[in-house]
Amino acid sequence: MPFHCLAMERRFPVNKFKEKSHAHIVNLGNQCGGAVCASLFDVVDHGRQCRCCRHRRVGIGAGERVDSSYSGFADIARHIFDAWFVYLRYQWFDVLGGITNGGWLPRSRFLVGGGRSDFVQHHFVDIVRAHTQRKMKQQNFSIEFFPPKTPIGVEKLRVTCAKLAELNPKYFSVTFGAGGSTQHGTLDTVLDIRTAGHEAAPHLSCLGSSRESLRSILQEYKSHGIKRIVALRGDLPSGYGAMDASSSEFHYANELVEFIRAESGDWFHIEVAAYPEMHPQAKSPTDDIASFARKVKAGADSAITQYFYNADAYFRFVDDARKAGADVPVTAGVMPITNYSQLMRFSDMCGAEIPRWIRLKLASYNDDTDSIKAFGLDVVTDLCERLLAGGAPGLHFYTLNQATATHAIWSRLNLSQK
Repeated sequence: MPFHCLAMERRFPVNKFKEKSHAHIVNLGNQCGGAVCASLFDVVDHGRQCRCCRHRRVGIGAGERVDSSYSGFADIARHIFDAWFVYLRYQWFDVLGGITNGGWLPRSRFLVGGGRSDFVQHHFVDIVRAHTQRKMKQQNFSIEFFPPKTPIGVEKLRVTCAKLAELNPKYFSVTFGAGGSTQHGTLDTVLDIRTAGHEAAPHLSCLGSSRESLRSILQEYKSHGIKRIVALRGDLPSGYGAMDASSSEFHYANELVEFIRAESGDWFHIEVAAYPEMHPQAKSPTDDIASFARKVKAGADSAITQYFYNADAYFRFVDDARKAGADVPVTAGVMPITNYSQLMRFSDMCGAEIPRWIRLKLASYNDDTDSIKAFGLDVVTDLCERLLAGGAPGLHFYTLNQATATHAIWSRLNLSQK
């Protein structure tokens, strides 16, 4: 009975033979957190996601490799009715490998051998199914707005919020502005969202703010029953110089997190920022990880990343952060692509990298807005699928106060059912 393992995005068949002389040894430590993957047909290999189908493939010899162009893999459950999606990053060999009727070898290697067992096959698929559903239910999805500056903007945002609220996000966050320049707008928008019956989280930045002013803001948030805050260092308003920054009572986000914890204890769930492609002002990736670890040590509960279009950068960041002791959920920030020039401008400011192939493709559309949006929808949806399949605990959408693109991505991903 053929099995299928994923390692470094390549496919290696492992065969289950009745004769031990035909057994094939797999080094489990090289599987990158993947799984002994079954029910595999028509492998949809973006985001390490697989599903089963009616096609079957048998007779692969020990040590042979399946042609990467061939999509037919064996259905371990024997019946298509038992088919299910398998998210490889969620599977663990010590659980799934242990039930496949084989024997353990030293150094985490597993000998696949023995006779076929229908009971084992069905049991295997049941475990994969239950584990996948459990992990998906733990994922959270949120949406970000900025405070509108005009009465017309306020009304438009209410319409946008009502449209996106149909998707049932975990919460809406509202930005704060450089140096707290939109402080009152932030609170008004948060209260407006809460009045409509939805959870809202204000952003709070510290650069250029005094302890007294932040203490007052925190007390006001508590008085309104707000339980979640996105704590950021922030930027100084336009016109402020280096001297103004040096005289600030706060210089880094970890200091703000420490202050919130000292003032409010565990009242707030504190989110902080993460930068998979490195903060533009960080000296090095190592320094950036150390900065993130300090925020977590100061009391952050979870993090939201800057937007990016390279999933590998996200997974690398999460792995490096955990090695540094910053083991908190890191939600992936997502920026829908609807406007090429706007995206390039934002990315230049925040240091987000636009992969060359995406830039060239977007540039080739010139002023063809419909083609840009269609291409952007495909790119971002594929990115989100890979992130979720790879274990991201959730997605945070930067909407720019627009509903259409986020709604389309959300619907394609079927997030409201997760």
